[in-house]
Amino acid sequence: MQTAIAENSRTALEQNGYRRYVDIIEMYNTIKADYDKISEQIESKKAQRELFKGFIRALEKQGQKEKAMKCYRLCEGGSFRAQATRAMAVHEKREGQYRAAARLLETMLERGDDPVFAYEALAKLYEHQFRDPEQALHYVRQALLLLAEPRLHKDEAVQEKQNELQYRYARLRRKLRQESAMP
Repeated sequence: MQTAIAENSRTALEQNGYRRYVDIIEMYNTIKADYDKISEQIESKKAQRELFKGFIRALEKQGQKEKAMKCYRLCEGGSFRAQATRAMAVHEKREGQYRAAARLLETMLERGDDPVFAYEALAKLYEHQFRDPEQALHYVRQALLLLAEPRLHKDEAVQEKQNELQYRYARLRRKLRQESAMP
């Protein structure tokens, strides 16, 4: 009798374990399906973004700069925001609209969109267009501070950018010293 009871209880335990296993498999399948769906959506958005970027570049190459700028402005609210603002700033700088470019770059800083690029571009504008080496030096210093933040892996591009900014920093310091030494 006791053997029959032990056999029955062991069989019940095995069935409970099997049910838990089935539940775990069902949860895994549900999570995997959700993950696949989200991954597909992400890839679709990336593809759309690249297609749209290509369209805007084609407009620029065809000389339809106003239409391209309108597209960039439309993109400013979405996930393409940082690239759109950056492209608009570069466009304004090329067109000689330095104040507009500076405003766009400052907007990027306020939003936290690609701050190293924004600081470096502002430094170049202030040095070469606005002839304000002190302000340019400030922006270079800010970019260097951002690049100096500890990272798990510093790749060659980050190191190269640091070297470029350090060179610009040293050059601006020399320029400021020369200006202050002049009567």
